[in-house]
Amino acid sequence: MTQAHTTASAQLSLDALYQRPTLGIPTWQLFIMEHAHIERLAGRPPDSYRDDPISTYGYEAYFSAYALYPDLIERHFALQADLALLNNRAAARAYREGHLPPLHRLDHDMADGRGLLVRPATLDRLWFPHFSRCLAPVLDAGIRLIWHCDGNLMAMVPRLLDVGLHGFQGFQVEHGMDYERICRMRTRDGDPLIIFAGVSVTRTLPYGTPADVRSELRWLVENGPPTGLFLGASNSITPGVPWANLHALIEGLAHYRTLT
Repeated sequence: MTQAHTTASAQLSLDALYQRPTLGIPTWQLFIMEHAHIERLAGRPPDSYRDDPISTYGYEAYFSAYALYPDLIERHFALQADLALLNNRAAARAYREGHLPPLHRLDHDMADGRGLLVRPATLDRLWFPHFSRCLAPVLDAGIRLIWHCDGNLMAMVPRLLDVGLHGFQGFQVEHGMDYERICRMRTRDGDPLIIFAGVSVTRTLPYGTPADVRSELRWLVENGPPTGLFLGASNSITPGVPWANLHALIEGLAHYRTLT
């Protein structure tokens, strides 16, 4: 992608992605889940937005197998990595031949507010070796990988950096994610991290005030990395967030996007 083919907003995002100094801070996508807010932002009549039903599933059977049959689970991870290796070879080629921005977000919910869903030592033995080998094609192609954070993932952060990740998205500070400490960390090659930071969707946006929203945005900027920072919300914005708080977020993102 060349500069001639980008808008000012896209160029700002590219500069942040490549961790160049920028005047403004680009906005990360917002996942707003309340229909009335979506319609209002889009200028649509009430009740005009519909989403697909979201299915849910439980974890009990899976984690029982994880605990009782670790050899079988590792074989499962190995087969997943074999498939992912082929997919990632194709993805690396697509990024290269399509001249795509070299960024990809990895999404695996592996923690809750108390910490990881399994003991870190079992991940070191069963999962990380296979995860690491399947990433090789995209890392070799120069694609920067970031990890989506739900819950308290502090125990995984150094491990993810060791296998080659470049940054993180979404921080539940209220559950123990140390944003300031993470923003000071480096990749395994010694580079600053790419950070997709956001106002809390479980605390500030639903229960705070517009002033709280503005204050948290300011805190994220002041304690974030000097380059490679994106702003948004920490996760999906669920129903029940007051319009005033959402409006303060939108205004705040526009403010930081256009700093001069």
